[in-house]
Amino acid sequence: MPTLFDGDTGASLGTIFIDEGVRQKSWNDVLPKFLQEAAQDSALGVKSDIAQENFPDFQDSQIFSEVTQRSDPALVTGDGSTNPLTGTIAADQRGVKILPGSFTATDGVEIFTDPNADGVLVGDQGGSGTLNFDTGAFSLTFNTAVVNLVDVAMNLKALRDVPLSDPIRTSDGREYSIRNA
Repeated sequence: MPTLFDGDTGASLGTIFIDEGVRQKSWNDVLPKFLQEAAQDSALGVKSDIAQENFPDFQDSQIFSEVTQRSDPALVTGDGSTNPLTGTIAADQRGVKILPGSFTATDGVEIFTDPNADGVLVGDQGGSGTLNFDTGAFSLTFNTAVVNLVDVAMNLKALRDVPLSDPIRTSDGREYSIRNA
């Protein structure tokens, strides 16, 4: 989700906003108040207003999360007896975070999905599993163990770790950035 980061320390200052779709709220709806509070944080000793020229124009006021489609034809390989199959989706595959509800996995017989977007996986043949969106750790319990040397393929959508804005500077010189987190 779009998160505000301190440009000096790299510390997360929290999620800016959450919206159900990919389309997010306008900058003018969410950033000024949040940044004014951050800039006036007495723990930082900062007492200034945000310089208005550092806010994006209304014309480019929509923020979109950077989402990328990922797939792996061989997430894990069956051996004919091990059940559940467990592992961790590689960091370069999961990005900053796996988008809830986007994960699917199959051995060609059973298909696992995340129907409630909560990390609880359901197999169409009675299997079950779990997925941690942040770490990529997964467990897939197939109705019947995956046949020896058969690969389990997966597809997912992941939030990319890319800047979602130009740096935002306060009038006292502090800098903030917005990235997926």
